Amino acid sequence: MSSRLDRSQTGHTHRLKQKAVASFYNNNPTDKVSLDPSTLLLLQGGNRSINTYDITGVTTYDAGCCCTTPVITNFNIVQIPSSQEPPYQDYVGYFELVWDPVSGATSYVVTSDIESDLPVITGDASANVYFIGDTINDLHTFTLTAMTNCGVGTADISGTPCFLAGSLVQMADGSQKVIENVRVGDTVLGAFGETNTVVALHRPLLGSALMCKINDEHSTTNHHPHISIDRKFYCGNPALVSGSTYGRVHKVIDADGTVVDRMLHGLKKERILPLSVGVELKTVEGSRTTKTLETYAMPPDTQLYNLVVGGSHTYHVDGYAVTGWPREDDFDYDTWTAL
Repeated sequence: MSSRLDRSQTGHTHRLKQKAVASFYNNNPTDKVSLDPSTLLLLQGGNRSINTYDITGVTTYDAGCCCTTPVITNFNIVQIPSSQEPPYQDYVGYFELVWDPVSGATSYVVTSDIESDLPVITGDASANVYFIGDTINDLHTFTLTAMTNCGVGTADISGTPCFLAGSLVQMADGSQKVIENVRVGDTVLGAFGETNTVVALHRPLLGSALMCKINDEHSTTNHHPHISIDRKFYCGNPALVSGSTYGRVHKVIDADGTVVDRMLHGLKKERILPLSVGVELKTVEGSRTTKTLETYAMPPDTQLYNLVVGGSHTYHVDGYAVTGWPREDDFDYDTWTAL
């Protein structure tokens, strides 16, 4: 008697894993990578196939004379389209990830620090990471690994620092605007009295980032740098903004409404300090002591707003001095003067 085919989700996934193992070794007969079949998926589209897998053994390569270790660039979270039904049972939404194709890459793997997440490669430079309902508000950090015959390259990504709709921006003329109504060409008040011009608008979704409420009056993503009265920079999660936001290309809106790519250069890593109770933050009125800090989660598709400004690349939100796409190649934050 012949056994019946297991048509359950578990059975389907098991067959994909076994096909992936066979496909990988068929396409890479001399590769010395050890694969873990329990965490491997094969994705097929047209005449091509892409394998995602975890590296469980030591990988060695014959680098030859001209090999270089692969470098991953522009690894970003593009959006979290929660309105679309995920194709996998028990998953309620997904993160869409993109990156620049790595020259010579034979395969990619995306992993998450949330064990229940399901990463699925969707193209040569994109992936979806499906999440279940219980983890929708957790901080998800994703790692991309690219493999070539010369070695392995990795990159990490989490969220983007910004503010909620309704946050008040201090304009250069002393008036205030809600941040969603600020336009390219408007002038805003910089951290220490400068007049800075808005050059682009940044409007990402919250994604996996956490929010932070300062003094029960000002809401910000937990990794958006704020400026102290002594001209230092503080945020709740310095490692996140330095490692996953700065030095990357993000989508912004230009003066004519066109969405374009723009590099967020950022601050030197050592310049950003952890925000804590007692820090004296710069405000429109002078300064305000940080007395309370509360981190909290919101839905991943929460719309955020940020301003790309010139000059000192700073402005005021709800009275607090904050960064607006800072960069150190045209402004000296030690002397607070333009270069």
